[in-house]
Amino acid sequence: TSITSSSLEAKPNSEILFTARLLDELQNPVTEGNVTFTLAGLVLGTVEISKGNARLRYDLKGYGVGEYRIQCEYHESPIYKARSCISMLTVTRYATSITGNPINAVVGNTTEITLNIVDEEKYNVANGTVNYYINDEFIGSANVSNGYASLNYSVSSKYDGKTVKYYATYVKNDIYDSSSYSNTMVVSHQKVVYVSPNGSDSNLGDESHPFKTLEHAINHITLFGTVYLSEGTY
Repeated sequence: TSITSSSLEAKPNSEILFTARLLDELQNPVTEGNVTFTLAGLVLGTVEISKGNARLRYDLKGYGVGEYRIQCEYHESPIYKARSCISMLTVTRYATSITGNPINAVVGNTTEITLNIVDEEKYNVANGTVNYYINDEFIGSANVSNGYASLNYSVSSKYDGKTVKYYATYVKNDIYDSSSYSNTMVVSHQKVVYVSPNGSDSNLGDESHPFKTLEHAINHITLFGTVYLSEGTY
């Protein structure tokens, strides 16, 4: 009697079909008996043979990324001798991809950056973390929930009037592999700015953080915007 089983590849938390092929010494299918399947030392179940084949479906929940030994053991019958074989199961992460959109933002305002993360089968990724960057500067992280991650970002004054690159990376875990995404963020001037003799042109230009000079304010405001001047000498 001979028994063979092919090595398998699977994804975490997926359902897999374990199979074994049994032949007698004349290469005819074995017609009776049982096969026990064991995975990494854990007995998964025992099934009857049908036309030389033994098949067992099993849910891989709880098995993370890695390699696991499969043992198939044929139990001796009145006709056939006992035999066993070894193969391997390799569990690999799901590949992921990220999609988003170009963003129009206003300096000093809070902008929501929302991304969709899916796996290789186009299902929304269940969990994980996304890190966000602008021009290689880390700006924050967001958790993934049902395929989406959103970060609320207050646009820095140093990007005022510029088009910058934002990008994001999905951090790999026991189920999903890493991926990255990039797009553009167009940062517009504010519609309303404030100027004070006690301010600074490195400020944001809002009421709590006014500019110091009128010239700087004019260069950092939208067309038909409004400049508020505090009392004082300019």
